[in-house]
Amino acid sequence: MHVSIPIHTQVVNGRQIPKIDISNFAVTFDTKKIVISIGGGILADIGDLFIGLFKSTIIHSIGNGINAKVPTELENLI
Repeated sequence: MHVSIPIHTQVVNGRQIPKIDISNFAVTFDTKKIVISIGGGILADIGDLFIGLFKSTIIHSIGNGINAKVPTELENLI
């Protein structure tokens, strides 16, 4: 995870206070260390074949979702 957090100032209710601005946030996953599996019967075995094909796409989509939401949520909470 890589984060750059410059500190700026902002005026709230006539007072100048620090403001956090997350300008660079990136989460990446090592796909070799993540295991996705489905348990159950014969359909689960077939599903595991598809997981192998789409694993990198699934993990990439999760990473993009995190990278899109976390910086704005952190700025709002801090």
